[in-house]
Amino acid sequence: MGLLKKLFGLEDEGTEIAENEDGNLYPVGYDETIPPDKVGIDGNFDENGLAKRVVLAIDRDPELASEEDLYVGQASGSVVFRGKVSSQEVLDRVADLASRVYGATGGVNTDEVEVTG
Repeated sequence: MGLLKKLFGLEDEGTEIAENEDGNLYPVGYDETIPPDKVGIDGNFDENGLAKRVVLAIDRDPELASEEDLYVGQASGSVVFRGKVSSQEVLDRVADLASRVYGATGGVNTDEVEVTG
């Protein structure tokens, strides 16, 4: 089971995610009138949009998809991680990925993540 299903009860329905010239990830066809941290995985308003898009990006990364003890939240434009990951390398990769998701303007907080390996 992916994190999107585990944390939000949603399935990856093939939402198109693009990467711009700066390496940032954003949903294709999103409504530009919505605040960046409130854009959902379908491009519409979603109170937890940023967290869901970060989770979707993690689920789609084959090297990260097996990290099932990770929890993702958001506080305005900040991405907040909690839980456990298997290595520092995984944590660094997750943090980098999250920082590139459209709307992650407030940084990434991994203070509450335990590295188990």
